Amino acid sequence: MRRRLEPNKRRKTFESLCLGNITINFKKNSVTIKGEEKYLTRIEWLLLSELARNIGRLMTYEELLTSVWGSEYRGDLQLLRTWISRLRRKLEDDPSAPKLIRTIPKAGYIIDQPSS
Repeated sequence: MRRRLEPNKRRKTFESLCLGNITINFKKNSVTIKGEEKYLTRIEWLLLSELARNIGRLMTYEELLTSVWGSEYRGDLQLLRTWISRLRRKLEDDPSAPKLIRTIPKAGYIIDQPSS
């Protein structure tokens, strides 16, 4: 069962977010890279939007698993790693050296605030 957040405890809400050559449009549930729309599966979209709405904040493995799949999956780290890998292949220039979605070993994942 999903937990609903109180209105005043909701995460940051953006209409769109630009991260280098990647634009995430939350209103349309779409992602464009260098102006070209990229197809994401439902799970990929949920992962990306969860990370992006929490930009600059470490999202623990358990938080991501619970928010995307539900509390019964909170310990399934391999599931999360597999889907993050798929997402990176679609979004990163070099998925083996990711710049968008960074891994914080033994903790979780983060999308850093863009530098001004």
